[in-house]
Amino acid sequence: MQKKQNLFSAAIVIAMVALLLLPSLGAATTVASDDTTRKIGTGHSPSVSANDIIVYPYGNLIHLYAGGKDSTIKVQNPSSVTINEAGEIIVWKEVSTKGVSRIGIFQKGKVTYIANNVDTTSIPAISGKRVVWTTGNAIHSYDVASGKQGADLASDCINPRIDISGDLIAYEYLDGGVHKIALLNVINSQKTTITFAGDLMDAKIDDDQVVSVDFNGNLEIFDIDSNTIKSITAITPGHSDENEIKSYDIKNKKIIYDLSVADPSLAGVYVYDTASGETALLSLTFQSPTGEKTAAAVTISETGKAVWQYIPDSMYPSVNSGIYCRDTTQFFGDAETGRLSISSDGGQFDVYLDGELYLKGISSVEMSAPCGAYTVIPYGEEVPSSVRSFVLTEAGVSTTV
Repeated sequence: MQKKQNLFSAAIVIAMVALLLLPSLGAATTVASDDTTRKIGTGHSPSVSANDIIVYPYGNLIHLYAGGKDSTIKVQNPSSVTINEAGEIIVWKEVSTKGVSRIGIFQKGKVTYIANNVDTTSIPAISGKRVVWTTGNAIHSYDVASGKQGADLASDCINPRIDISGDLIAYEYLDGGVHKIALLNVINSQKTTITFAGDLMDAKIDDDQVVSVDFNGNLEIFDIDSNTIKSITAITPGHSDENEIKSYDIKNKKIIYDLSVADPSLAGVYVYDTASGETALLSLTFQSPTGEKTAAAVTISETGKAVWQYIPDSMYPSVNSGIYCRDTTQFFGDAETGRLSISSDGGQFDVYLDGELYLKGISSVEMSAPCGAYTVIPYGEEVPSSVRSFVLTEAGVSTTV
């Protein structure tokens, strides 16, 4: 999309009046509109179903957020909470009051537990009614429908963070000292290795696509049907050797990831659409009180509902913090977007989209963004000394403030 110089409104008085109606940062994160970022609760490590039921732990509770309403399940200090595609089964790991590691299962209002072959390193994953997890190098499975635990599926797994989609499990193993990703069919035990010239780890799988990260922090996408692999390094904003992908997920050909870079105007939560090759910035991550670059636990639903956690300090990724969500359909498909390019001669600024806070405390931005009415004001000013307004179209906007 071609960039062009934006036209600012001559009616500054009108813009100033509109500014008085803008919400504070706190109000902006709780707006009900699906095209804005909003905070839905406090906790960590969220998961979301295909029908947009969001679950996350906080203390001895598991929160279920659906349709704007929040409910809870009381358990014993849960972690690694996840929900299946249909939103009907929730699983997690916990340690009982007697010190026993176990996997909890919530279905139809009842909680049951798996204690056999579970230890402190186990991290459950679920697809349909099948739960999988590891102890040591072994991968175990449990059928929720039958209530039966199956035989071990593999004995060469080296990373407890495994994933499952349908009948395929994606896991990490070592081959001659090289970290590789394998796909294991739970029905016929057939094992397929992803061919890649280097090390891969922490695979996520959805249908016919697998996303993993290499040792340089680049995301690699493997297409099962075509047996091809693609790096999205080239479309990662501000890529350098300092880039680090701390969390990512894939659903319905969309990859959500947290990009950690030294430049706070680039560090944030992004979504990459594998179908169109487009990338959208959902939100810039906050700087921690200690100055550490922030990390975010991220996930996305089949419908494109992005969910993430802002973590106050990257050294303590399990601490409770805000859970945020945002719809991403506005960025891809039929939604109209333009190329937004703003830089500053000095200082930082806030950007509002259609009256809602869109970007906070940045000095520059270069990205695809939804078409609409934008307002740029100096960072943190409730009654700014200057206001610039413009309309972003598909042709794009490029300006300096």
